[in-house]
This record gives sequence, C-alpha cells and structure tokens, in this order.
Amino acid sequence: MSLMQILSSCLSTFRSLSAAPVRLVNSNNRCSGRVEVYHDGRDANVVCRQLDCGPPRSALLNATFGQGSGPIWLDDVGCSGNEISITECRHPGLGVHNCNHVEDASVICEAVESEVRLVNRGNQSCSGRVEIFHRGQWGTVCDDQWGLADAQVVCRQMGCGRAPSVAYFGQGSGPIWMDDVSCTGSESKLGECRHRGFGSHNCGHNEDAGVVCEGKYNCFDLSEIRYGVIFGREELMCDDAWDLSDANVVCRQLDCGPPRSALLNATFGQGSGPIWLDDVGCSGNEISITECRHPGLGVHNCNHVEDASVICEVESEVRLVNRGNQSCSGRVEIFHRGQWGTVCDDQWGLADAQVVCRQMGCGRAPSVAYFGQGSGPIWMDDVSCTGSESKLGECRHRGFGSHNCGHNEDAGVVCEGKYNCFDLSEIRYGVIFVCDDAWDLSDANVVCRQLDCGPPRSALLNATFGQGSGPIWLDDVGCSGNEISITESDILSTTTPDNSSAVESEVRLVNRGNQSCSGRVEIFHRGQWGTVCDDQWGLADAQVVCRQMGCGRAPSVAYFGQGSGPIWMDDVSCTGSESKLGECRHRGFGSHNCGHNEDAGVVCEGKYNCFDLLMQILSSCLSTFRSLFTLSCVSHHQHNVSCFPSAAAPVRLVNSNNRCSGRVEVYHDGRWGTVCDDAWDLSDANVVCRQLDCGPPRSALLNATFGQGSGPIWLDDVGCSGNEISITECRHPGLGVHNCNHVEDASVISVESEVRLVNRGNQSCSGRVEIFHRGQWGTVCDDQWGLADAQVVCRQMGCGRAPSVAYFGQGSGPIWMDDVSCTGSESKLGECRHRGFGSHNCGHNEDAGVVCEGKYNCFDLSEIRYGVIFVCDDAWDLSDANVVCRQLDCGPPRSALLNATFGQGSGPIWLDDVGCSGNEISITECRHPGLGVHNCNHVEDASVICEG
Repeated sequence: MSLMQILSSCLSTFRSLSAAPVRLVNSNNRCSGRVEVYHDGRDANVVCRQLDCGPPRSALLNATFGQGSGPIWLDDVGCSGNEISITECRHPGLGVHNCNHVEDASVICEAVESEVRLVNRGNQSCSGRVEIFHRGQWGTVCDDQWGLADAQVVCRQMGCGRAPSVAYFGQGSGPIWMDDVSCTGSESKLGECRHRGFGSHNCGHNEDAGVVCEGKYNCFDLSEIRYGVIFGREELMCDDAWDLSDANVVCRQLDCGPPRSALLNATFGQGSGPIWLDDVGCSGNEISITECRHPGLGVHNCNHVEDASVICEVESEVRLVNRGNQSCSGRVEIFHRGQWGTVCDDQWGLADAQVVCRQMGCGRAPSVAYFGQGSGPIWMDDVSCTGSESKLGECRHRGFGSHNCGHNEDAGVVCEGKYNCFDLSEIRYGVIFVCDDAWDLSDANVVCRQLDCGPPRSALLNATFGQGSGPIWLDDVGCSGNEISITESDILSTTTPDNSSAVESEVRLVNRGNQSCSGRVEIFHRGQWGTVCDDQWGLADAQVVCRQMGCGRAPSVAYFGQGSGPIWMDDVSCTGSESKLGECRHRGFGSHNCGHNEDAGVVCEGKYNCFDLLMQILSSCLSTFRSLFTLSCVSHHQHNVSCFPSAAAPVRLVNSNNRCSGRVEVYHDGRWGTVCDDAWDLSDANVVCRQLDCGPPRSALLNATFGQGSGPIWLDDVGCSGNEISITECRHPGLGVHNCNHVEDASVISVESEVRLVNRGNQSCSGRVEIFHRGQWGTVCDDQWGLADAQVVCRQMGCGRAPSVAYFGQGSGPIWMDDVSCTGSESKLGECRHRGFGSHNCGHNEDAGVVCEGKYNCFDLSEIRYGVIFVCDDAWDLSDANVVCRQLDCGPPRSALLNATFGQGSGPIWLDDVGCSGNEISITECRHPGLGVHNCNHVEDASVICEG
C-alpha cells in the first residue's frame, strides 16, 4: 500500500496514529480480498474508503478470500460508516478477539484505482468512451495525442483483444483525469502510461477519448469476473456430458475457430475455486456457454479432476502455404473469425516476416518473397511490426478485413528454419509429447524433416532428454518416413543437414591485436564467417555485439581493416536490447550495397579479461573454439592443450541480482569453481571487483553468504596485495589445492552503476542524479532528459514513479552520461542507451535531476539497495528505527520491533549490533561490526513501524 493511498482528509499530512493501515490480500485486485490490519455493509464502507476505492459491493464472511495467518487484530467491529480508518470504529481493543482465521472478514469494493470502463457502447461491451477510476470517482480521458498504442492498453486491460481503431463516443461528465497520454503499448494498465498527471489537462469533454476493441472475449459474461480469478474458463467446468457441441460454443465465444477436441479429466490440469457449470448441454448455436442447458450456476456433483477442456483452431494462428518442400517458407495466411485469409504486402518487410517466422518456430527471416495468389478474405494490410511481437496478430495494422489490395499482393516469407533439431517434437498448440512405443528411425525422420533439420541420427527411447509434462498426444506411431508432419501423411523431400560445427549467428572480433573485446565484427551464417557493413552502424548495434561477446558495454565503434568472404549484414538497426546481433533488424542475410572497406568494428569496455584466455585457445586450437561460455574443452585436452591459462582465469559473481555482488567463481580446466574464504579479505575482494570492472568492494563475505556452490574449489588461502590484475595472480597454494568445503565459499559485494540523488535537502527521493562508474561518482547531462529516464532512476532507487524532472544545482567531477534515452522499462540507468560513459558535450550547469513520488511502504522491513536483506535485532532501538524511517521518506518511528514481528526473512543477514545516533542518512552508515557479520538468525529479524 503506497503513502498516497493512506492520504485522505488530511491532504498532504500523514494520518493520525490511530489510522492503522489496512490491506486486502489473496486476490489479484487491490480493492478485493481478505481484510488485514497492521497493529502499530458500514464496516466494509470504511475499508473501501480508506483504500480510495468505490463503495462496497459486498461484506463477506468466513474467509471468502482464504484464511490469513498471524495475529487477528480486530473483532466485533462496529462502524458508523463515516470513520476515516477501520481502527477508529468501535471494537473491544486491538488484538482482543474470540475467533480464528476461518472467520477472517473480506470485502469487495465497487471499483479499483485506475480501473477502466467503456461507456455509451450500445450493445458492444468492448467499444466506448474511455473512463478511468481515480480517487473514488470515474472520469474521462482527453484525446490529445490519443492513438492506437494507448487504445491497445485499454483493450488489453479490458480483456477485449487488440485495438484496430480509436473513435468518439460522445461527451462524458465529471472530472477529466488524464491528458496527453503516451503509452508504449506494453503497459498492463492505462494508469501506467505517461501523462500530464491525474486531473491536469487543457481540454473539455468534447475531446473525450474512445476506443473500438476487437472484442476477442465476452467481457460481461461469466467468463470474466473483474475482482477475482476468471471463472468459467473451460477448465473450470465439469466434464459430465461434455462434447464437441459444448466446445463449439466456447470456441466461438472466444472468437476462435471450430473445436479440435472436447477433452475430459482435467487434460490441461486441475483448476481451483468454484465449479460453475456441470451437465452442460449445448445445441452448438448458443452465443455463450452459460446460455446452454445446465442445472444452474454452481450446481454440480463433481470435482476438479473432471474439469473440462477444449482445443480450438487458434485465433491469429499463421500458416505458410504453397511452400513446395519447405515447411518454413510460403504465402502468409492468418486465421481470423473462423476463416483463413491472406496478408497484403503493402509495407511488408523483414520485421514483419521475423514475427511470422518466430510464431511458426522457424528461426529468423532472411528475406520476404512472393508465393502466388491466395483466395478468400484479405485479413491484414499495412502491417507494421516492431519485430518483438510474439504473434503477427499483435502487430499494428489497418484492422482485420480493412485493405486496399488484391491477392496479387499476398505477402510471403522465407524463414531459416532453425529449430533445435535435438529436442522433442513440438506440436503448435503446446509442448506435447509422443510415447516411444514402436518409435524408430522412420518416425524420427518425419520429425526431423518437419523441423527443417537434417536426417535423424537416432530414435531414442525412455525419455533420453528428460520426462515431459502435460498430455501425451501420440502413441504407437507408425510412419513410412515420407509424411509431411508426424500427424499427417503427405510426401515431402528431405533437406540438407548443416555439418558445420559453429553456432548460427555467433559473432567474433577479428584483427584485434592484443584486445579480445575489440575488432572487426564477423558473424557466422550458413556455415561461413562473414562481415557486417557499417551503414547505419552505431552504438546500439555495437552494444549488442559487446553483450553477446561478454565484453560489457560499447563506448565506441571503430574500423579494424577489411575482411574477406561474404558480407552477411547491412543496414543493421538494433534497439540495443537484443541478446544477439542476428536478432537485430537488417536488410536480410547476404543483401547489401557495400564493400569490405565498410566492414564494421567495435571497441568494447572488456568487463571480462578475455584476451589471455582466448589468445591461448586461438594459438593452441587453430581458431576452432566456441564462445567463452559454451566452449567444450574435451578436444583441447585430447591434444594436451591447456584451454585456460591460470594467470588470467575468468572470474564471475553468481547467485545475486547484481553482477557486481555474489559468490566468487573462477573458470579453470573447463569448469567453474569456487574460492574458499580462508584468509579472504577486502584486498582479495578488491582484485575481483576490479577484474569485473565494478567499483571498490563494500564487503568481503565469508561462510557462503550467497549460497553454497557446487563443483571444484579452485582457490584457498588467497593473499592479494590488492593490485593484481586477476584473482589467480594472487598468492595461493595452487589451483585446486584446498582444505575446505562449500560452506566456506567466499563472496563479495561491490558497486556497479549505482545511482544516488544529491543536494536533496531532507528528501531522499529527489535530487541531482549521480551514477557510479569506474570507482567514481559522476553526474548525468540533461540533454534529452525526460520522464522515461527519470522513471528508471526512481525505480532503481525504490522511490516509486517520477512525476517530474528538476534541477538541483551543479555537481562536480566527471560527467558520465549524456543523451540518455531510456524506454522506461530498464531496471537500471546504466542499461539505458547513451553516448558512452564519459562522452558528452555539456557542463555541470546541465546536470540532470529528478523528483520521485517516494512510494515506500513504511510498514515493511527495511530494504538495502542490493537485495531484500535483513537486520538482526540485537541492540535494535528507536534511534536505529529513526534512520530506517527517514531513509524511506516516512515519518518518525512509532516502534522498533524485535523477534521477527513481521515474519522471518530469508537470505543473508547483513547487519547486527547496529548502533545509530539517529542522524545518519542510511542504516549502513551506523556503527556495526561489518556487513554480513552477525551471530543471529531470522527469528531475530528487526522491524519498524514508521509514522507515514
């Protein structure tokens, strides 16, 4: 629960001490659930109003939303209905009761904060004027800048499929809550989109926004109840008398094609919650499953082992037609409203083809093509995919059935057909398995050909690749070997296997001198290395290469001489978030208009010491290596070659949510192993942190703080001066020589791209933005600085949303970042696109700042930035609690609580014997014996209750 939700009549002041916080739990909706109160219809009305929800729909008894645990704070509550807080109502006293958790109270409130509805819709539940619920009142949305991306978010939030268009549905009344809405299209709720601020606008109701959604679900039927689990899904109906006529109604209700199967006995797993329907008898023509004959909603004589299921022809499924002997090439057709139709090739490009190939499980799309005219409806035109969609139907287009072309413009694709040829067979509507009775090479041949792989090597039995889960669809399979599909019998010739030992779309850096993380970019495609043209080549593209190589960020691009052989890629356009260069948009493999004098290169920061490692392999193994972390060293050992020189062995930190903190592991002899903590100290940790390009170490931790490793223990009794390049250069008795086990695995905590807010006065969630890089704090230039960038900072700081940017004076030292461009979804500022650390054209008069909302939950355990990590309650008092409350932007402490009052945590205990004066900025600035040093366990976890 955020602080803004606790505010009520006191406006910007905190509630009084008596206004104990309340929450509703065990529901997917914050305005419904089991009532729980923190101890430092009229009762329900108080709860709903306290949570800024609408009036109560129901006051429910007998643990409707499940039994809680822990203390029962209130009993015999008697409210007049006007109280500000549930604890202001009449009751015998906090903690005084004569009941147990089977009597936990629950409420359902009228509306959820930021819920949306569509009004003036006639008989269309998925079209209408958009209204949003805020602060207890419905209001409209202004249509300034309103577009399909915004409408898409509304339609998804309503469960109404895609948004083919926006529209106007008349004037609303009441407040106008939102204006200048700018959604990316990926938000789950309209309230998450960027806008001017609730209630801030410059328009009237004649500009109220509306949407038309496709309505793929019946949003007002039993199939969706807004404030709970979506009941009435086919798996929550009993399968007594369940048949294809019943399944037909479900499939049509969901805008899917005709049913493939009406399945019994919980084929897709047992549901939970109520069983709404039993003994269903449909004619097959009903609009809704609830219109079919049944004994009544909730009337049944079965349990969840009899949950009914269906498999329908899939809405927006795609297929490739006229493909000859290629299952991954052909004319694109899409299934919509029970009928297959084609796609017009207006604006059709590689990004669109990529989505089709991915949806088909056919790898990348090197080119588009024409495969003849189709027939029937033309479902899509002016398709514009970003390339990241999972289905073609998710891409922006003119609307299903809206087009200005004929079948002579039907779009087609050629996909690479890169299935994993060593996995179990996959059928389109689920990962579903085939029993090995009578399984032989003829059957395997069909699977391999269906997946566009070469001929089978083996037909394996007895779950060689592990046991699957879910339904087993096929048994006693008998193929001639010529069928198109394992489920079919048409003839299709085989494809040619790729005998190369290299990895498709692997990259390497060539002509790099003594730098393993700089060089000319080359990519492996169709059995051959080739170069990349530098047309449009930039930092975002280089960033993807550096990440794929494990070489950190890309501060610059460069030229490293001419390559030879094919030029595989041109006009590369990466967003920067791809995991491999081959995933970026480009003209198509082998399609280019340049020569080798334009071969692209990169300079990566080299966050790993890759050079010594890889140069040794290159000289010994004649360039026949895979990438660093997929290398098989068996062949090297057979030739008596040491794959990894001990003087510069790679190091990593694992089992943490931060690459600069975790258990220390060293790579040697083809295996990762741990380091024993005997004599482990900050000098040793300093070498590890510097080797990984992290900041200085905060702590050198003992006793497997980040969990016990497995495998070899490579180092023990490490003694570093602190200046070594690699941890293996430090003094130690020898690799693999030790007298310890994994309970003594060493760990470190160091700093990476941490941010802080400076010159903030008494506000910990506002200030000048500074980022830690290469051991030094520096500022961020405000060129292009906006709310999306500020949002990332606020999230990284744990300070909620960013309502505005601001200026907080000039900093000093380096300016680390300029031209920052965040999408808003990054977890850290350092992940955003920028010019490169230290590259800028501004001065400290342009230092960027933010104002965050400061949305901490002031009633939770204290959280330290690098994990949810706990504090032992030895010597814990109000002075310590005061620092925590101030650090979280809450009011003064009410209580400093002992003995895991709010439940035992898990994971490391970072602090013990804390002694604060009460004036420190952070709990870690207080006196303590050291991070991770303690003599307690989680039954002694400290807690606080703060004022606000």
